[in-house]
Amino acid sequence: MSNKLIKFGSDYCGPCKIVDNVLDNLDTEIEIIKYDISEDDGMEEGQKMGIKSIPTLFLVSESGEVLQSHTGVISKEEIMAWVLG
Repeated sequence: MSNKLIKFGSDYCGPCKIVDNVLDNLDTEIEIIKYDISEDDGMEEGQKMGIKSIPTLFLVSESGEVLQSHTGVISKEEIMAWVLG
C-alpha cells in the first residue's frame, strides 16, 4: 500500500472539473479517490476531513496521515511534485 490522492468536489463546480481533468492526466500509478460533496458519502467524508471549500485535494500516507493539502485549482506539475516527494 502507498500514498493516495483524495479529491473533494462536485459536478456543479467549474474549478472541480479542471482539477478532475488534471487528475485524469497524471503520469503516475497513485490511487485517486474522488468524493462528490453533494452526495451522502462525499458529504460525510468531507465533514471528517474538515472541508470548507472545493475543490480540495489531499495527499494521504498509507497510515492515513495528511502529507499535503490544497484548496482550489492546482497544476499537474504541483501534484506530481507532491507525489514524487
